[in-house]
Amino acid sequence: MPRAAREEVERFLQRRPPLYRAARAARLWAGRHLLRPRVIAGVPGRVHPNDVVMAWGKPHMVSAYLHAGRQARALVSDALASTGRAPADVAACLDFGCGYGRVLRHMVQELDPTRVWVSDVDRAAVSFCVSEFGVRPFSASEDDLETFELIYAISVLTHLAADDGRRVLDLFARRLRPGGAVMFTTHGRASLARIDSYGAWCGPQADAIQREVGGAGFSYRPYPHHKSDAYGLAWHDPSYVEAEMAGIAGVSMQLVEHWAGALEDHQDVFVFRRTT
Repeated sequence: MPRAAREEVERFLQRRPPLYRAARAARLWAGRHLLRPRVIAGVPGRVHPNDVVMAWGKPHMVSAYLHAGRQARALVSDALASTGRAPADVAACLDFGCGYGRVLRHMVQELDPTRVWVSDVDRAAVSFCVSEFGVRPFSASEDDLETFELIYAISVLTHLAADDGRRVLDLFARRLRPGGAVMFTTHGRASLARIDSYGAWCGPQADAIQREVGGAGFSYRPYPHHKSDAYGLAWHDPSYVEAEMAGIAGVSMQLVEHWAGALEDHQDVFVFRRTT
């Protein structure tokens, strides 16, 4: 199916949320039970059929998929360097929001997989990454006391409402070892100029989103075509992020770097170090 036609089908489904949810559930079920991971030339490791970014496996998608993963890996390396460390210095790393390994498949070329833990709301994604790349599953349970020298989260806070995002930042801070670094991305000021590119449903709300970010420092809109209001798009002013990190009780987090629009020209990258 041509790219334009696929995008039109997606827009058609998104305008009809019940139909979209049914189609999405059917596709995910097929990916779990009927289809198998594939080898795609140039991509390290197999690609799971539910890795939706690569669902069609067309050349332009492969190129974009590889570029995004490699760029994220480079940013993680830069984040480590900004704290005076290199990948070889990392004894324990957490990929938070691993998905089906878009970034992970590149990270394990630099980090020993047995030193990498993975987490995602999609348990099937975690299971795939564990079996495919030899990494370890992470549990946010209070009984799990594993801590890390490096945590990275690519395009996670960009989808969370304020309270959920706050809980995630709290988890990062508490699961870092003293001196450890966390790198995460947000939709910052660079993304405010392209709100309409995130979906036709989002464009009409651009002015309101910009006002909210300019006032409170944060704005969130749930995806209208998803069942839960807990998943959508979020925008953060840098000052909001710094205030949230400063407000974590009992833990001191130092801002090391803020690279505006550094990920794919629209997501901000933050690097914080735990000092106590």
